[in-house]
Amino acid sequence: MNQHVGKQQLAMKCSEGMWRIWSWKCLLLLLLGVYTVAYAQEKMEVSLRAEHLESDVINDEPCKKLVGKVVIGLEKFTIQADNAIYYDKRKLIEAQGHVKIIHEDGSVIVADQLLYEEEHQLAKLRGHVVYQSDTTTFYTDHFDYDMETKQGYFVQGGKLIEGNNVLTSESGQYNNLDKAATFDQKVELVNQDYTLQCDTLHYNTVTKIAQFGGLTKITSKDGKHTLTTHEGGEYNTSSQQSTFAQSKIETAAYTLHGDLLRLDKTEEIYTAIGHVKLVSKEDDVIISGDYGQYQKKKGIAKVYGNALMTKILEEDTLYLSADTFVATEKEPTKDGTDNTTVRAYHNVKLYKKDFQGKADTMVYQGADSTIYFYGDPIFWSNASQLTADSVHILLQDKSFHEMHMNTRAFVASEDVTGHYNQLQGRSMVAFFKENKMDSIEIDGNAESIYFVVDDTGQLKGMNHLRCSQIRIDMEEDAIAGITFRRKPIGAFYPPHAIVEEAKELENFNWRITEQPTRQEVVEHGYGTRKVYKKFKLNQKH
Repeated sequence: MNQHVGKQQLAMKCSEGMWRIWSWKCLLLLLLGVYTVAYAQEKMEVSLRAEHLESDVINDEPCKKLVGKVVIGLEKFTIQADNAIYYDKRKLIEAQGHVKIIHEDGSVIVADQLLYEEEHQLAKLRGHVVYQSDTTTFYTDHFDYDMETKQGYFVQGGKLIEGNNVLTSESGQYNNLDKAATFDQKVELVNQDYTLQCDTLHYNTVTKIAQFGGLTKITSKDGKHTLTTHEGGEYNTSSQQSTFAQSKIETAAYTLHGDLLRLDKTEEIYTAIGHVKLVSKEDDVIISGDYGQYQKKKGIAKVYGNALMTKILEEDTLYLSADTFVATEKEPTKDGTDNTTVRAYHNVKLYKKDFQGKADTMVYQGADSTIYFYGDPIFWSNASQLTADSVHILLQDKSFHEMHMNTRAFVASEDVTGHYNQLQGRSMVAFFKENKMDSIEIDGNAESIYFVVDDTGQLKGMNHLRCSQIRIDMEEDAIAGITFRRKPIGAFYPPHAIVEEAKELENFNWRITEQPTRQEVVEHGYGTRKVYKKFKLNQKH
């Protein structure tokens, strides 16, 4: 029995001796840093692992040096690197070579170098920094990242890639909690449809909304459409809807300005609110108003609310106001002539220095440079009043060329004695020279009443004539001569034989009180309202 007990005690002593030898061997290997170890601090939870780990003192500060396959575990993330130094007192980590921070939420940051301050939970990453979170990847060379708030800052250029969107700028910040990025200085957003350039841009990777400030320019991929604004706006990259302040859209044919512009890229509909101005480049036409809309797919632009059209003519300007203007784009004619059509609806009024008019509806055809008027059209050319059921004016070299009056055409003018000279016929054509009426041709059932006045202004009598055709020649805005063709029939009445009933033709109606003034027409245009300052980008109107 005693012999058996002795053997057991000997075996236990041998086992304890072997354990002590193995423990000292492990400690020796640890000090030599041959394989992975674990180290714990009392005041912070941190684990250090590396192929080689040793204690050292740098600048009188104790530290741990880690070399090869470094893994530093902290509470919410892990740091990997080729080499690292951990400063015990300052709780500071310096890491170099293939640095990687893996957060518990799955986000990953890689860099060439890292300086991590545990006290402020601030990671300073330098060199080839790549931040990966969900579907977002961010690139920079200088990135400071708050591990607690998940906010990052960069100052030496950065690039954010999210789906088809690529954002670059000189400086900015990224907040992973809000999934929002702010880019400053030389900001550029590029995707498959357009390129956006601005001073400042805020982009949320969850809502897909980009908000930008300062000078902003958006250019379509084909370069045919651009938008510029000096006050910024916002753009939803998912719905492709956007809002801009004090901006303009430019195409090959048009430029659209407005206090507020709303764009629907999917439907290709652009809406403008406040001080709207639509410029047709080919026709030198500007249409302005309170509201506007451009439907790109249909090639239709609409402006309404205090609407005014301005057309530049040779040595003059034609102003035309209406309730609503609609411009329609069409393919150019075979010879390359612009084929735009502009329609004006209701309360149409026009003003030119020596020509004014009004009607219910106006149509301008760019293909033949013709303006058509419908709905009780009436015009005044210097002292003459012109009416007909329908009227169209031909332009040539940006000047009035011909004015065609169809059905119940009538011309009247007041002389120095207060009487009215009158001409009427089935149709008339007024010819212009240097934008002034030069002659009038009356065709079909022509009839005239003309009062003869001497040089002293005394009435000498009245001519009443009928014939098939009449020609009137004008000189210095006055009748210089009348030619009656094809068997004129008429009579001359001396002053004492003129009766009141004979002084007027059947369709005579003197409407001088309706003659539009420049102020009446031009002030009808945009600029009459002051409510647009209250508009906000996130409001719907």
